[in-house]
Amino acid sequence: MISLLLGAVLFGLVLGRFFRVYILIPTCGVAIILVLTGPGLINQTLTASCLQIVGLVAGLQFGYVAGLVLTQYAAGFSGRRQSWSSRAHALPSRSLHVR
Repeated sequence: MISLLLGAVLFGLVLGRFFRVYILIPTCGVAIILVLTGPGLINQTLTASCLQIVGLVAGLQFGYVAGLVLTQYAAGFSGRRQSWSSRAHALPSRSLHVR
């Protein structure tokens, strides 16, 4: 169960880094199907299966939020570093080409 949760959180981190929130809907659906068709389902009760599903979905969502926070933190940190090292007469971002 712990490895399942860690895998879900790590996968959620990747999803949070590269995708929008809409990716969680099909991902949670596939994860539920994989839990319900897994080989460990034979010796489990319905309560244990439901707990695995809830833990997996919660792990995916927690990892997704953590991925978003880490992405925003890294973007803010790199932006702050650039502003400290910027020169007083920085070049404009738009070119001044005449058509």
